Amino acid sequence: MEVEGLSVVYKRARDRAGAPDAAAVRDVSFSLPAGQTLALVGESGSGKSSVAMAILSYLPAGARREARVLRLGPHDLLAAGEGDLRRLRGRRIAAVYQNPGMALNPSLSIGRQVAEILEVHLSLPRAEALRETERLLGEVQIREPRAVMDLFAHQISGGMQQRVSIAMAMALEPALIVLDEPTTALDVTVQRQTMDLLADLQRRRGTSYLLITHDIHLASVHAHEIAVMRAGEIVETGTYAQLRDDARHPYTRQLLGSVLAKDPRPEARPGAPAILKVEGLEHGFSKAKRGRPAVEDVSLVIKAGETLGLVGESGSGKTTIGKLICGIHDRQAGAIELNGRALPTQFDRRGPSDRGAIRMVFQSPDATLNPAHTIGAILRRALAIAGAGDPKAEAAALMERVRLPAALESRRPAELSGGQKQRVAIARAFASSPRLVVLDEPTSALDASVQKEILALLVELQKERTVGYLLITHDLDVVAEMAHHVAVLKAGRIVETGATRRILSAPEHGYTRELLASRLVPPAATAPARPGAARDAPWSAVSQLA
Repeated sequence: MEVEGLSVVYKRARDRAGAPDAAAVRDVSFSLPAGQTLALVGESGSGKSSVAMAILSYLPAGARREARVLRLGPHDLLAAGEGDLRRLRGRRIAAVYQNPGMALNPSLSIGRQVAEILEVHLSLPRAEALRETERLLGEVQIREPRAVMDLFAHQISGGMQQRVSIAMAMALEPALIVLDEPTTALDVTVQRQTMDLLADLQRRRGTSYLLITHDIHLASVHAHEIAVMRAGEIVETGTYAQLRDDARHPYTRQLLGSVLAKDPRPEARPGAPAILKVEGLEHGFSKAKRGRPAVEDVSLVIKAGETLGLVGESGSGKTTIGKLICGIHDRQAGAIELNGRALPTQFDRRGPSDRGAIRMVFQSPDATLNPAHTIGAILRRALAIAGAGDPKAEAAALMERVRLPAALESRRPAELSGGQKQRVAIARAFASSPRLVVLDEPTSALDASVQKEILALLVELQKERTVGYLLITHDLDVVAEMAHHVAVLKAGRIVETGATRRILSAPEHGYTRELLASRLVPPAATAPARPGAARDAPWSAVSQLA
C-alpha cells in the first residue's frame, strides 16, 4: 500500500451553516510492504478511521478525499470506478471492524454469510462454497465449524464473532486487511487470542495489516512500525523501540507515558470499617434458560476508602453483580448490607439516603447522559434529587472538582469528548456524596492518555471522601492501577480473591493464571518491537509534518 498526501474533509452539517468544513486528515503519507503491520495510533478524533475509510472508499456522502498517490499494488485507487472498487474489496483489500456483532448480518446464518462471499467473488457452486467455509472457520480456530455454520451471530460469543469476521476478511486472500480497533470490545484473553491468530495468519499468508488503534501498548506488541496521529496528521513514525527510546514529538511521549502502572496499588488503610457486605448472592435472568444462574453464591466485602476489582470475561456476571448491589436487578437469594444495615432488593423500595449512598458509573456515558439536556441541567437535577441547598452553585463546584471547564455547562453531551462525558458521569455519581460507587468498565471506551487521567481523578476522589469502589473490568492493568483487592469471577462464581499484589504475582486458580498470561507487556529495551518480526525486512513510513 502506498499513500502520499492523503487529506479528508467533511462538509459541515446544515445547522452549522457558515462554519468552515472540517479537515479530518491532512497530508498523510506512508508505505506498507507485503507481510507487515503498520499501526496508526492516536486518540479519538485524530483521523485514524478516516484514513482507513478513505483507503476503502467508504467515506460518507459529503466527505472529500484528495491524495497525490493512493495505490494498492498495481491498482490506482484514485482512478478506480465503483465497479473496480467492488471487485477489489474482498479480493485485494478487506476490513475487520471494532464491533463484530454490528458487522455480521443477523438474519443470515454464519455459514451462509461466509459462503456468499465465495459464491459472489469466485462463482463457486453452493456446495463447494460451504465446504470452503467450513475449512476457513477451522483455519481461524473455531471448534466444530460445521455446527457453528448453522448458528446466527447472536448465538455465538463476541470472540467467536470476531473470528468469523476474520474468516470473511481472509476468504479471498486479500493483500491488505484494515483492522479498525479489532479487539477493543473483547475480553483480555479473547484479545490476545485474536491478535495471535492474526499474527499466525500473516506469517502463513503474507498479508499486510493496517492496524487502527488508540492502544500504543497493543501496537508495541503486534506492529512492525507505528505512525502516531494527532489532529489529522502523522506527527512521528518508527518502531516501538525507536519511539520508546527516542520519541521526538511531545504527543508521542504523552502516549508512551500513559501506559498504566504494572505494580499493584498499596493496601488501603488498615482497620477501615466495612461499608458493603454481600453474602450468597444469586440471580438468574430466565427460568427457561438451562444450566447455572448468571450469578451464584457470590460473597464479598468492601471497606471505606478501598477498591475491590471484579475481573472476568464477558458473560461472567460482573455487571449483573454491580446492578444487583445498586438494586437495578432483583436478587433471588443472598443478602446485601450497607454500613451494617440490610438493603431492600429493589431500588424503588430503598429510602432516599440508601439510594444516594450507592451510585454507578457506566461504561458508555453516551447511553446514560440525556442528550437533550445541558451538562449544567444534568448535574443540577442530580443535586436537587440528593437534596442540595443550592444546586446551581454546587454543580459549578462539582464541574471544577472533576476539572471540567465552566464553559461546558451550557453544552450538551454530543458536544463533549469521550473523556469529558465520563467526567460528567463521575460528577453526577458524586452529587449525592455516596459511600460506594460501582464503576462498570469506566475507561474501556477511552484513549490511553484519557484513561489514565480518569483513573487518577477517581483515586483522588476516593482519598478525599473515603468512598469505596467496586471496579468492574477485564483489564488487569486498570486493576493494578486502582484496586486494593481482587475477586476473579468465572461463569457467575468467584473462583479466587485476595490482595491485588498477591493475585497478580502468585495466582492460585488456573483461570486467574490464564487471565494473567493474556496480559500484554510492551517489549523490553533489549527486545525487538514485535516477537518473531523480521526487523531487517524492508520498511518505510513517511509523514508530512506540519
